[in-house]
Amino acid sequence: MLSAGMAVGAESAFLPRMGARRLGVCASALAVFALAGCASTHLESTWWDRNYTGGAFRKLLIIGLGATEGGRAEFENSVADVLLAQGVTGVSSTGYFASTQEMTREAVRAWVERDGYQGVLVARLVDVQRRQYAVAPTYTDLWGYWGYYGQVMTSPGYVAERTTLVIDTDLFEASNGKVVYTAESKSSDPKSRQVVIRELTALLVKDLTKHGFLPKER
Repeated sequence: MLSAGMAVGAESAFLPRMGARRLGVCASALAVFALAGCASTHLESTWWDRNYTGGAFRKLLIIGLGATEGGRAEFENSVADVLLAQGVTGVSSTGYFASTQEMTREAVRAWVERDGYQGVLVARLVDVQRRQYAVAPTYTDLWGYWGYYGQVMTSPGYVAERTTLVIDTDLFEASNGKVVYTAESKSSDPKSRQVVIRELTALLVKDLTKHGFLPKER
């Protein structure tokens, strides 16, 4: 689910915050997955409804937004596989909608009600942040520094770029469409889409379990 250029035909009942600002990430975001380096994904902030008393969710519809169709399927299936280990039925939205263009409010609601989902987990790429920074040259020692003018250094300086993906994830209670959990995650200099998906899935499932929205691993 982690790239850009995907749009949804109509605002879903389970996506109250989705709009042009959220889905307006340009297609050039695809290039970030070619970057080398070590991915580091973490939860930047989380919120959960302290008044929720519905217990652990046992059946979830999983939706990835702001993505290519291939990335969407990878994310949704990754979450479903991890949930299975905890006795939770997680179903990818790709089983219902081949394209997100088909994912209208009415269509999503109809499938949720018909197949008895307790909740809907929605993740979307909301921003791609790029920041340039200078890396100073390094020298062997003090005398190497002065020798700079004589070309004595271990590495030259250069300008590098850091790319950060910002992903929002919401868990909705299907019976009333209300958000019971939300998280903003960031992934810095991702090595690949697969790495981001794997890291994000693990973080989300762990945190949702911690707050009682998922049963503990069997």
